[in-house]
Amino acid sequence: STSLKTASAAEVPNLYAQAGLWYDALAALASLRQSQPQNPAFVTEWRELLGAVNLEALANQPISSAQLSEAQLKSQLKSQPLPY
Repeated sequence: STSLKTASAAEVPNLYAQAGLWYDALAALASLRQSQPQNPAFVTEWRELLGAVNLEALANQPISSAQLSEAQLKSQLKSQPLPY
């Protein structure tokens, strides 16, 4: 299995998600999407990550306008178990 020390930047969000570190997964993936907004793999992974916690409505928003405070995200996620 891949560790954070040996993971590529593209693997990091999934590793965080598997560990239940949703905010870290989201931040890592947001960074990848900002650096490569047209990369179809990152677009798909972004949609899947947000969809897994019923935040599909944010998936198609530009990252800069889709930013929510941690408190807002926590309130939306309260009843949603992490899919990983």
